[in-house]
Amino acid sequence: MAGAKQNVGKTTFACEIINHIKSLKKKVYAIKISPHFHDKTPPRTIFSDHRFILSLEQETTTLKDSSRMKAAGADEVFFLQVKDLHLKEAFNYTLSMIPPDDFIVIESGGLRNILKPALFFFLESVNKGTIKENAQANRLLADKIVEFDGDDFNFQIKNIKIVEGKIELNT
Repeated sequence: MAGAKQNVGKTTFACEIINHIKSLKKKVYAIKISPHFHDKTPPRTIFSDHRFILSLEQETTTLKDSSRMKAAGADEVFFLQVKDLHLKEAFNYTLSMIPPDDFIVIESGGLRNILKPALFFFLESVNKGTIKENAQANRLLADKIVEFDGDDFNFQIKNIKIVEGKIELNT
């Protein structure tokens, strides 16, 4: 999933999806991808060099997006700090640590440029406002545009189904 800008409910929505998939008794991993290097030496670093930093989130009580995903029930949460130039390589490295039949919830603005997920949600404010220039293309690629009013979404998470091991929208 990606969003129009900050504070449009991306992480809250991701957490609701994680919780929903767990309620269906499935394993789910989460990946938070940031093009900004917030912490050059995060705890539980798996890999770090000039291209990207990958760490494993274990905390469930901080306000970090990755911590919130872990608290929502994700079996494992990876925090990937990477510029778009190295995103494909870094994502493939991260993906190699996740069993192929498990579900993955990903929050990233840039990944949609190199990957077509099973479902791609685009989050925006109910008041619309300005959409970041680099997010406008993502909006056009969305399987579902979800509006957030600060408290609720105009989409019911229960409309996400798993059929024969595949995730899909119940239309």
